[in-house]
Amino acid sequence: IAINLWATGGGSVSSMALLLILDMAVYLKTEVYDSFLIDTYRTFMAHCKFGEPENEKHIQFLADSVVELYSLDVAKSYHKASILMQHLSRVLRPAFKRKNK
Repeated sequence: IAINLWATGGGSVSSMALLLILDMAVYLKTEVYDSFLIDTYRTFMAHCKFGEPENEKHIQFLADSVVELYSLDVAKSYHKASILMQHLSRVLRPAFKRKNK
């Protein structure tokens, strides 16, 4: 629920949801940190897919939030980020091939 509020809420709702996510990631690190990394990344990517000019500030807030969450545990985040980047490259590669044809 917190990740959904973080992504879809505006202003103070998103900020409070981010604080809740960060607190839970710090205090419940082993249980939820991995799922937070994956869920926030996927949610962020879903919102960036249809980026509209009026949402530019919110998307920047989401990006900064993802960086902040990933910086809590750099070693674990590095591993997750490399896996997610490989996935992203598999998704984007066919799109670039279709665009070039």
